[in-house]
Amino acid sequence: MPPKPILVPARLRCPPATGWSWVDRRFVREHMDHLSREAVLLYFFLTAVADKHGLSFYGDGTLATLLRMPRPAEAPSPLTRSISVTSLFPSSLKRSI
Repeated sequence: MPPKPILVPARLRCPPATGWSWVDRRFVREHMDHLSREAVLLYFFLTAVADKHGLSFYGDGTLATLLRMPRPAEAPSPLTRSISVTSLFPSSLKRSI
């Protein structure tokens, strides 16, 4: 990729020491086209709230409320919680995300 000049150095963004995250460009280029709008929204939200280890501790009900999605029918067990969140992604992409 050719170097790009910085047009206005005073406007150059610097990430804060805490509370900062990013989205891998590969997600946008390789995966986003194959996902539902809800799956993309969920991915962006979980990326934004993850800790330094990539973990988030929001439950399905809280996620549904914050993202204005339908709430789960019943309180899921820990096993079904991981299944319900990943069920938004096509099975062919689950390993690469």
